[in-house]
Amino acid sequence: MVSWPFRQSGGGIVVSGEVGLTVGERTAILKTDDAGLFNSQEPHRFRNVGDHPATVISACAPPCL
Repeated sequence: MVSWPFRQSGGGIVVSGEVGLTVGERTAILKTDDAGLFNSQEPHRFRNVGDHPATVISACAPPCL
C-alpha cells in the first residue's frame, strides 16, 4: 500500500451572481462561470458581494469530516 501526504483540495464554481472567495488573507471576486481552487485546510469563505442572490457549488476532496 502506498501512503501519500494528506492534503485537502477545495473549490467552488459560481453558478450565478458575484462572490468573494477569501482564502487566508487573499480575496478574489468570482462571477458567473468563474471557479476557484484552494487548499481547504486554510481558513476560507464564500461571500455574496453582488446586488443579487448568488449560487455557488463547493466541494472538498478527500472528504473532510
